[in-house]
Amino acid sequence: MKSLSQWVGAVGERVRRTGGRAGTTSDSGATRRDESRSSLFRCPDCEAVYIATDKDTCSTCETTVQRVPSTPAETA
Repeated sequence: MKSLSQWVGAVGERVRRTGGRAGTTSDSGATRRDESRSSLFRCPDCEAVYIATDKDTCSTCETTVQRVPSTPAETA
């Protein structure tokens, strides 16, 4: 069973792989993507996890959230 950190890391990697953008299909069948990039944020106090383009404070406990690194290189 994956730990919360491993699960959050895997979700963050999926968000990064897709560029954090939702795809939409045009009439021609081609996929378009919007310009916003989402990131994964985690509250160190209550463990709440958010996917957002920008997040500073936890909505649950008002603690400053931390961006979850999406690649091992970002943790170094």
